[in-house]
Amino acid sequence: MVSFDRPPGLLSKTSLRTYEIADRKKLMALINCSECRTEISKTAATCPKCGNSIRAIGAGPVGRKLGGAAAVFFATLIAATFIEGKSADKPVQGSTAVSGGAVVLQAASSNTANTAAQTPAPTESTPPAAANRVAETAIPPASVPTTAMSAGAAKPSFDCAHVHSTPERLICGNPELAAHDRDLAVVFARARAAANDQAAFKEQERQRWNYRERTCRDKDCLVRWYADQKADLTQIAATGNVPGS
Repeated sequence: MVSFDRPPGLLSKTSLRTYEIADRKKLMALINCSECRTEISKTAATCPKCGNSIRAIGAGPVGRKLGGAAAVFFATLIAATFIEGKSADKPVQGSTAVSGGAVVLQAASSNTANTAAQTPAPTESTPPAAANRVAETAIPPASVPTTAMSAGAAKPSFDCAHVHSTPERLICGNPELAAHDRDLAVVFARARAAANDQAAFKEQERQRWNYRERTCRDKDCLVRWYADQKADLTQIAATGNVPGS
């Protein structure tokens, strides 16, 4: 039998028996059951005498060690997480500050746009009333023909778009002469209808027409011509007699 830690010298049988038991426990790795104190193998699952769970007995210190290690591990993990969270807070705050600045800039841009939209656009300056009066009373340029300016207001009995002589141009360019021409056209129609000698009437009117075209080069001449012509035609319209017939 192998002996461990046996003191030198001779021992009594009782002492020898005690050392042998101790040596056997060490060699066999025996433990005592916590319930009945029976010696059993450390590898046994339960006590063969009382049925107590041996693993629960042996697991006590190991469980406590594992529990302590787990507590240390979790404490370290929590501390690391806390430190990492502290470190991560700074970029987040920076991002928040940047985004906040962007929001402020965007709000400022919106306010500027709204102010610009509400500001009325500059209007063109209105000319003074005096300038308007001067423009209204200004003399038209000499280069603009008088006939072209007055043609819209002067409407004789003929079409001014097809004038062929100086008297016709003067009549189209003067409202007074145009009015005389319209009145004479009415009297002429009555005289032609009343004339008892149509051939003599046509010849007389041809001669008077040619006289106007050859002679009249101003307003006064045309005014006199219209007056004489109106008097003669009025007489023919009343009597039907054509002079010289």
